[in-house]
Amino acid sequence: MSNYEIDLDKETGVCSVKVKGDLCAENCSELRAVLKKQIDLSDKANEFVVDIADIGVIDSAGIGLLIALHNSLKAKNGKLVLSQVSEPIYQFMTTLRLHSHFEICPADSSKES
Repeated sequence: MSNYEIDLDKETGVCSVKVKGDLCAENCSELRAVLKKQIDLSDKANEFVVDIADIGVIDSAGIGLLIALHNSLKAKNGKLVLSQVSEPIYQFMTTLRLHSHFEICPADSSKES
């Protein structure tokens, strides 16, 4: 059973990805392959918004997946946005300085809009 849902808006080129469960070594390979295929096959997918509200754990494999996704999108003049990031994961990602590479939106930032 997949731990993600993907939806591509062909008009805007925004690919929405909802990840559930843990983003770790044991379940990253399938998601990595699907996202790579989505980028490679679509001329329209220029922005990926990854909702990680339902992630409990993220390890180095999960971080590697996000960096690889960012690099693939950047090569096509696209961008990666992480949305609904919990406070502990947000702090972890800012400690790694990932916010200087792609946009990271804390879970409560959407409530302020």
